[in-house]
Amino acid sequence: MVKFQGEGWTTIWKPKQLLLELILTSKVEDASARAAEMLDLLLFYYSESNQEQFSVMVNLMEQDCGDDTFICLMNIVLWAVDSNMATLQKLWAQKLNLSDRCMPLVQELIIKCMGAVLEVHLSHNQITENGAAIFFDQRVLHYYPTFDHKRGCEALGFGVGCWISETWV
Repeated sequence: MVKFQGEGWTTIWKPKQLLLELILTSKVEDASARAAEMLDLLLFYYSESNQEQFSVMVNLMEQDCGDDTFICLMNIVLWAVDSNMATLQKLWAQKLNLSDRCMPLVQELIIKCMGAVLEVHLSHNQITENGAAIFFDQRVLHYYPTFDHKRGCEALGFGVGCWISETWV
């Protein structure tokens, strides 16, 4: 395991697992600078992985960054996913003051990761029922079959930890 503390990000690289944890460690005042740092880190660890696809855990919690910064950073993650460089494993985005405007991007990330996402934490934001409905679209649920214990068979449902608002869904 290799841990690196930078100006705005802490990274924990687990090469045997091909797992990168990105932790935002400072208040975001310049979203484009943080996004550029994130991109540089993703490119660096992609070269460290011998250009093998790796999993990313993104931890932005409690930085109160708001929609614009979140969208900017998640577009970098989406680019890495589209480039087959990385896949999103966990997204910790609680207490960021996010609104429904972010949900289509979160939905797109989950769909493009095709079942690789293990956890999404969006509690303590400003996400309404409409935003949650975007998130729980059938295109997302398709990748998360759960076991229906009453029927004894697989059933469509959200078989991954997901927190929206202040309740666990």
